[in-house]
Amino acid sequence: MITAILDKESAQICRLAGMLHIVRVAGGMVLADEPNSLDLVKLAGAMVDHLFIEI
Repeated sequence: MITAILDKESAQICRLAGMLHIVRVAGGMVLADEPNSLDLVKLAGAMVDHLFIEI
């Protein structure tokens, strides 16, 4: 069960980082072809960690 949760968590981090990137592109903060920054992925990880703690 723990493995399943951790697998879901990494997938959720990737999805959230992608959505945050889209928001940053729409806001003109980055160009669409720029890769996600490490800070953005860390932010997504922190958000997902917080959500998993709440569940």
